[in-house]
Amino acid sequence: MPAQTVTPGDAGQAAPSPAAISATADEAPAAKSVLTDPCPMPGEDAAACPKAPAKIDDDVQVAHVLVSWNGALPGKDVGRDKDGARKLAIEVAHEARKPGNDFMKLVWQHSSDPGPGVYKVTPPLRRRYVPEFTGMALSLGVGQVDVVESRFGYHVMKRMPFDFVAPDKPL
Repeated sequence: MPAQTVTPGDAGQAAPSPAAISATADEAPAAKSVLTDPCPMPGEDAAACPKAPAKIDDDVQVAHVLVSWNGALPGKDVGRDKDGARKLAIEVAHEARKPGNDFMKLVWQHSSDPGPGVYKVTPPLRRRYVPEFTGMALSLGVGQVDVVESRFGYHVMKRMPFDFVAPDKPL
């Protein structure tokens, strides 16, 4: 049976995800991308390049890879400094933009997030996430990939269809 997408605070979630710390505003702030390379780069799908949406959808779902650094996640040694985390996040984003790439495999392989890696960002839930996470989630169109920095690390985010259900993580 496929794993269910959970939202922070759902029963069964052991600890809050780094993405699930309350934001201070009802509306998301502008999200500043970490990426500076032109998009698409050679071998990347132009459809994965971020473009400002004509309108912000109320119901958004994103998958994300949290690439953290030592000291960003309390009590967790991830074995890299901030520069190493930035480099890895950019590499993961470029890999995620390649045609046919399985983003969930990147989540399972690289994420420091203990949560499911897939989050619904709806009006009632927006305040549960760090503002940078919410801002980036709302700025992406379905299939688009970008990176934003928060106090927890670099969030490599891909907007998923709202009805997307993440597959079970392989053992």
